[in-house]
Amino acid sequence: MPSRVILFKGESQFGSVNAMVDQVADAFERRGFAATRLDIRDPALAATLEAAIRADDVALVFSLNGYGLPRSGVGFYGALNAPVFAYYVD
Repeated sequence: MPSRVILFKGESQFGSVNAMVDQVADAFERRGFAATRLDIRDPALAATLEAAIRADDVALVFSLNGYGLPRSGVGFYGALNAPVFAYYVD
């Protein structure tokens, strides 16, 4: 059974978006999921994301304010059998 949630962090004013991502990740962990936090600014993002997808245990991809979403097409989501939840805040 899929047990991992992938969450994306990135650049935000005052770090507020990343703080929210950490809080959401903590909530998933309290529910028994493994939370993988990926930073879109990390040069190793593609390799880390590929390894997470290959593990074949992804239950959900969580994107806050569009972090981690492809600019066009399905991107890496085409290789997943998991829903993508995109949540936007102002």
